[in-house]
Order: sequence, then structure tokens, then C-alpha cells
Amino acid sequence: MMKYIFILAQDGDISVDDVISWIKKHNEYQVVRINDTDNILNINLSIEQSSSDFSVTISENVTIHSNQIHSYWYRRGQFAYNKIESPSYFEKSKEFALSKAINDFYEKEWEFAIDFVHFLLKKSNIFNIGSFFDNKNNKLTTLQIAKDVGFLIPKTLVSNDVNVIRTFFCQNEKIISKAVRSPGGLTAFGNKILTFSFPTSVLTITDFDRITSGNTKFQPTLFQKYIDKEFEIRTFYLNKKTYSMAIFSQNNEKTKIDFRNYDYENPNRCVPYILPEEVNLKVVQLMEKLDYNTGSLDIIFNGQDYFFLEVNPAGQFGWLSKHCNYYIEKEIAKQLIEVRYEK
Repeated sequence: MMKYIFILAQDGDISVDDVISWIKKHNEYQVVRINDTDNILNINLSIEQSSSDFSVTISENVTIHSNQIHSYWYRRGQFAYNKIESPSYFEKSKEFALSKAINDFYEKEWEFAIDFVHFLLKKSNIFNIGSFFDNKNNKLTTLQIAKDVGFLIPKTLVSNDVNVIRTFFCQNEKIISKAVRSPGGLTAFGNKILTFSFPTSVLTITDFDRITSGNTKFQPTLFQKYIDKEFEIRTFYLNKKTYSMAIFSQNNEKTKIDFRNYDYENPNRCVPYILPEEVNLKVVQLMEKLDYNTGSLDIIFNGQDYFFLEVNPAGQFGWLSKHCNYYIEKEIAKQLIEVRYEK
């Protein structure tokens, strides 16, 4: 029976293209890639006493059977929902609520069926890198676990209580504010895609008083004590192995607070970096407690101590790989081919 390497990704992800090129260089396995833009035509789930399996059909030429998967890489995205609208007789305005409820029901049915596919991909004997369930990463829970394994973390507050937040400002010299979950999002508007973002920002007590003047109710927001850093560190983790890069973002006002405020005209200096053994051990312990076998971590060094900031289970690694000649894409391809990692 033919076996293949299965990849779920976002359309246009260049890093996935690079990994597939390395796989094809070895010419051992066929690669089946599904993007988040590919609609599922048919899905079959089977649960029996002896085994459980699934098949997913994308087109007449592409059907994925779980028993044919040699290895699986969850990069990003989701199996796209092939939306089934409720019957037309529910579309009258007076029946809009019922129509919406039925469509929501269809969508939830799909979501739960697909969750089982992801469950089998993660929990079966199929070797996998990454998991869709890792997307449920909670930044606050991660900070707590990082603290538990011995990482230093910035003093953190999440609140929408003006008095509590003002006290936090008075207790700390400098404060940053950022999103609890995601720094931004997008939505469809007609034939356009609109995006919005909530970047990491430095706030003073004056800024806070101005923002909250006359408005004591707002969304709970994450605040952290600002830590002056010597440089930032991006670490990519893959099955107990780490690849790190020092980013000298402090030398540029645009990137000083967060290197992701990219300056394309005057890019930051980025060099390979070896984490101290004790810090590297904490990274491994953290990822094991989170049950992640891959991800990108943000760490800062203030000249004396290392502070953990956050982890993205599906974080970018291509630029780190190329800046530091790590050939991470080759290592991912190698693991998907050889399947030597024991769960």
C-alpha cells in the first residue's frame, strides 16, 4: 500500500514549499498537501472496537485515508468548511433568526467531526509535527507554566478595573500593553478583506488617564512591566532540539519595543545564538508540559537574566533558518521521512 506524507497548511506558505522540496529531493514518499483554501467534498469517520480511521476527499483526484499516512505535519490552517446553507424558505427576514440558528448548527456539526480527524492525527500511531489543538494556546496559562518550570517572566496584570490598573502603573516604572490572545485579526467585508491589529505598546500613567477619561468600562487588557533588554531571542523548537537567534532590536527606535514592528529599510542585526544550558532545559520542560513538539518562543535578555515572553505553536521559522543557516526545513523533512521520534 502506498504511503505518503500529509501536510495541512495555509495557501502561500513558502516555508512549507521549502520543506516539500527537501522531501522530494529524497524521492521516498509522495506529499499530499491541503491548504486552508481547499474545500472538503466528503468526509468519512469510522469508530470500531478494533480501530478508528478516517478519509477526507478534496477532489476527484485527492482523497486522504488515515491508514496511508506515513507522517503528518500540521503547519497552520484548518480543513475548510464547505458551507451548506439552510433551505431557501428560511431566508425570509422574519425567519432570519431560525435560518442563522440552522446554519450555526451545520457549522458546529462540521467542527466537531473535523476535531475528531485532528484527534486521530495527534493520538494515533501516525508520527506528527504540530497539532491543530495547539492553536488553543492561552498566553496567560503559558506564562504560569513558564514560571512553574523556572523561567523569569515580566510582572503581568490582566484587568479592566481602572483603579487596579492605575495602582499597577504606580508600582512599575514603565508599562507595556498587548493583546491577551492574538495581536490582530481579519474579517470579510463585501469583496474585501479588512485587517486590524493591536500591537505591543508602551503606556504611561498619563496615557492611561487620557484613554480612560470618562470611560470606566473597557475590555480586560494585558499589562506587563517593561523590561529594558539588551537583545531579543527567537527560539524555534522541534522535538527537544532548539534553534535560536539573537535580534538586536534595541538599536532601532521602530523595533525597540517589539522587533515585529519590522523596519524593512534598516533591518535589525540577527545572529545565531546558543542558549545557556539551564535556559535551554527550561524551554524543553515548558514545551513538554504544554504538549507541543514544535513552536517559536520569544525570550529577552536584559544583560543579566533571561525572561520568557510567549510561545507560538505555529510560529515563523523560515527567516530564522535562513539568517542563521540552520536548514530547519531540511530537519523537518528528515523527521517526516524517517519517523524516528518516539511519542
